Amino acid sequence: MGFNPAGGGISGANDVAISNVVDNQVLVYDSITQLWRNENNAGNATSAMVNANDIGVLTTNTGENNRTSFNSWTAANPGVPIFIPAGTYDFSGGALSPKGSMFGAGHATVLRFPEMDVSCIYAIFVDNIKLADFKILSTSTDQGVNSSSSNGITLDTSTNFQISNVEVNGKVVMGIHVRVSHRGSVIGCRVYGTAYDGIHVTGGSTDVSVVGNEMVNTGDDGIAVIAYNEDSAQSERIAITGNTVKNVGHARGITIEGGKDVSVTGNVIQQTASNGILVNSIGSALTDTFTTSNVIIANNIISSANGDGIHINGKNSGVVLRGNKITSPASAGVRLLMGRVVMDGNIIDDAGDTGIAADGGNNAPSAETVIINNVIRRSQKGGLYCAVSKVTFSGNVIQEPSQNGAPVAGALFYNCNDLMITNNRIDATNSTLTPQGIFVSVVTGALIALNYAPGAGVAVGNNSSTGIVTS
Repeated sequence: MGFNPAGGGISGANDVAISNVVDNQVLVYDSITQLWRNENNAGNATSAMVNANDIGVLTTNTGENNRTSFNSWTAANPGVPIFIPAGTYDFSGGALSPKGSMFGAGHATVLRFPEMDVSCIYAIFVDNIKLADFKILSTSTDQGVNSSSSNGITLDTSTNFQISNVEVNGKVVMGIHVRVSHRGSVIGCRVYGTAYDGIHVTGGSTDVSVVGNEMVNTGDDGIAVIAYNEDSAQSERIAITGNTVKNVGHARGITIEGGKDVSVTGNVIQQTASNGILVNSIGSALTDTFTTSNVIIANNIISSANGDGIHINGKNSGVVLRGNKITSPASAGVRLLMGRVVMDGNIIDDAGDTGIAADGGNNAPSAETVIINNVIRRSQKGGLYCAVSKVTFSGNVIQEPSQNGAPVAGALFYNCNDLMITNNRIDATNSTLTPQGIFVSVVTGALIALNYAPGAGVAVGNNSSTGIVTS
């Protein structure tokens, strides 16, 4: 799935649920054009719109005069939309501060900024605002680290907003920063080469859709939802759908830390420096976050992560992983360290470590982990390593669980209790690499039944395992 500006929508089959249709942001699938579109994005040009050239806002040759004349006009005419025709316009000395909607002529409208002490566009206390159809070009070479607010677009304390078909290119801190804002969307934007996050949602923002965007070569996370305890409220009801994230320089593709009711669906994530998707809660004194809760990660395609494909850690309550395809992560396909997690129907191929590593140990919260109907193929260090209690492992298929020549169990359960291990299949063409299909050691209380492991079988370790029922 990807955004198609010429077609007026987001391409792709109607197979991704948009979990939060919000006020004035109605996403509709057109079965004829096979595009998603925002019903309220039609007809950006209105009779009230003014042309920046006609009112003399962008007539000088100096970037500082362009900025001051633009900001003076929009402050005197709040709520009046402004159109910037095709061309390259220089701005300097500070941010553009629109007080109403702002449109360009597509990416032929280029807003160029030479320094990064402030955001290129900073919109605060502006409701019912649309920012669409232009390109922000930062020519800064200072990596955008002079200020944490040196972003392409910062939208602050605003309601009913839409940012669409905007390109942010160059060394800004974050491409698009949405904070303390509600009921809005970031649709079909492109962010390239930032120093830090591509799209960042924080500050207790709610009911935000991030749909059909492209993040390339971001220095930190491609897309992040963060909710710090110091924020006035938790960031809630955020949908991250149909985005493409690739070539992330130093971090993850998509990160959720402290968010509530967040859906991450139908995204494509390629070549991240760390985990493909991270769900976490931070507990340090400087950066405490809210407890992450009610997160759905479904139907994403994750490849070549230089870490885990999906990594779940920290305080969290309720994470569902369903229908994801993870290929060639450098470490585990999925790593489960903390919290209650349901894994259903995922495919993991060619993990550099274990296919699924549930290794939070007995330090993990006493909440049930459910791992069902997954397919794990050619993982280098076994299909499953589990050191978490209260686990249901059922209906999974593990194929060729070792390719590095070392004997390894298909599924290993160690130092845990209260397990249900049923109806799994472990296949290996070279059984010498799989001495046991399923191996339990130092386990108290397990039902192991109806598993199929030709040439390998099920074994109970002699290291104090008790209460094991097999059939």
